[in-house]
Amino acid sequence: MKSKFPGYYKPNAEEFNSLWEDSFFVLDTNVLLDLYRLSPETSNSVLEVLRQIKDKLWIPYQVAFEYHKHLVPVIQEQITAYRESSKQIDVLNTMFLNKRKHPFLSKRLEERTKRLFKDIKKYYDTQETKMYSNLLDKSVKDDLCDILEGRVGDDLSDSEKEVCYKDCDNRFQNNIPPGYMDKKKDGKEKYGDYLVWKEILLKSKEDNSPAIFITDDLKEDWFFKIDNRIIGPNPFLIKEFYDETGQNVYIYSLDNFLKIASERKLKIDKKIIAEIQKRNSYQDVNNNFVEYFKDDANSQLYKVLQTFDNLPKTFQIIEEYRSTLDNFAKYTDFFKLDKNKWYLENTVSSNNSEEGNT
Repeated sequence: MKSKFPGYYKPNAEEFNSLWEDSFFVLDTNVLLDLYRLSPETSNSVLEVLRQIKDKLWIPYQVAFEYHKHLVPVIQEQITAYRESSKQIDVLNTMFLNKRKHPFLSKRLEERTKRLFKDIKKYYDTQETKMYSNLLDKSVKDDLCDILEGRVGDDLSDSEKEVCYKDCDNRFQNNIPPGYMDKKKDGKEKYGDYLVWKEILLKSKEDNSPAIFITDDLKEDWFFKIDNRIIGPNPFLIKEFYDETGQNVYIYSLDNFLKIASERKLKIDKKIIAEIQKRNSYQDVNNNFVEYFKDDANSQLYKVLQTFDNLPKTFQIIEEYRSTLDNFAKYTDFFKLDKNKWYLENTVSSNNSEEGNT
């Protein structure tokens, strides 16, 4: 039965070995753009992995087009996130140093609080400057350009695209993957996933080669899911790929690709896999929930903080702030709150330790 329904069976060890040895590796647009959303350390580590597999990399023209189209807005999004986070710290700093609201804050704690917020502000300002450098100087953009030089497919002709658009509209009506989850997008944006898929099919036929596709678009038109848990690639895509090309394909999220690659002796820091897994875990949240928290997160956070009239123990308000961020992080991909949480996790513990030793 496996030959008739290959998408419902995981390749065995021998098949996986053959797939990894013979395939070309395809990066989706979101994987490229996420290099600007990840921490600098993780982004650099992912780039190093891409250098290790450079000879096997290839991206469709559509991916390169979408990457360049969305690059500046994505970087600006991160700059804005750091800037807004910095404003939040200013508000918190004012609240902590408000004598009427915190009459029991000792001079020593007041000085430590000032230092803490100063360090956070300095970190945000540094990261904002680095984000600007991604637009102006030697950056992730240049590194990616070097890695992918000569590894970008050719654009489809206008007539080929028109055929794809008609095919895609028919697939939308029957919820045939990939791309039907994007059918409500405006204009030709909705055809992007299908154009990417079509280019991969053509590349496989031309090279007579299997493919491994790496995407962080975790929707069900790319992946087979049960209870919101990814089981594997969408079975329809596995079968269609083989029927069209006579070759095999496998689809990974970036974190799973890196995990398997590390098991195959590529040099990968497991910490970067954890960060990407955490980021991906936010993507499957109901969009209405996400929008609700994006609109209301700041006001709820400040409301929690303003309920305290004193400081019954060292840095209790910061601990409550961190708890609030934990709750938000379960439901949103709200980057600026996540950056606040990261910094507080790496600073509050040291401040508490210092207080305990005095």
